Amino acid sequence: MPSVYQPLLDHLAAAEGHEAVLTFREIEALLDAALPPTAITSGGYRSSASNSHVQAWHAMGWRAHASPSKLRVIFTRDTVSDA
Repeated sequence: MPSVYQPLLDHLAAAEGHEAVLTFREIEALLDAALPPTAITSGGYRSSASNSHVQAWHAMGWRAHASPSKLRVIFTRDTVSDA
């Protein structure tokens, strides 16, 4: 069964650069579904490794950092050092 978060994962996979900034409304538009209230109020919703959607974007090399006051999420891509 496909994840409701697949459109967001597809968006991140296609993103260029090391950062992707999305408002909560843009994320809801990608998902064609409302995010739960905890998406804005709880850091665990975006960072807890026990959440399957977090595991999926971590596996792709992304980390989510929310700015609830600005109603957006900043996804940053992990960088690999050549050293």
